[in-house]
Amino acid sequence: MSGEASVPDVPRARADSPRTGRTTLRPVAASDPALRSRIPAVTADAPQPMILHAVTVTVSDGRASVSVEVRAGGEQSVAVAEGACAAGGLERLVADATVRAVAGLDPGAAQVALDAVAVGPLGGHTVATASLAQPLGAGEEPLAGAAAVGPAGSVDAVARAVLDALAGRSRLA
Repeated sequence: MSGEASVPDVPRARADSPRTGRTTLRPVAASDPALRSRIPAVTADAPQPMILHAVTVTVSDGRASVSVEVRAGGEQSVAVAEGACAAGGLERLVADATVRAVAGLDPGAAQVALDAVAVGPLGGHTVATASLAQPLGAGEEPLAGAAAVGPAGSVDAVARAVLDALAGRSRLA
């Protein structure tokens, strides 16, 4: 099966012609029945995506308390993690609280273990990455997520990276 669809009514540039900065896109899903049949339908029993609602950090005397609230559909879950905030400890606390908050809505996430969290430059941006592991049979399933650091800061990006990693995990029966 080819990943490229033929689009006969869109002009293509010749290989030897200079490229322009404009591209014409046309909707294909609404008009092509073959493509419409391959798009997954959203059903009421499909799992709702987890949305980060709030991350709250309190630091006092070298210790931190992190509260993370996630929401899915009409439900919400809040979890707290506390510990030392030195040497990347704050990012780990955020990641731990995020996994716990997700486990409040999805009990299967309670088995997921935090492996590593990092915030650093990637290209011209700063990115938070999270590495998690979920038990799977006799081994484990590695999970990874990433999120760009935006105006809300690195703790928000770490929580979003953990949500990204958890969204890609296998659902065990």
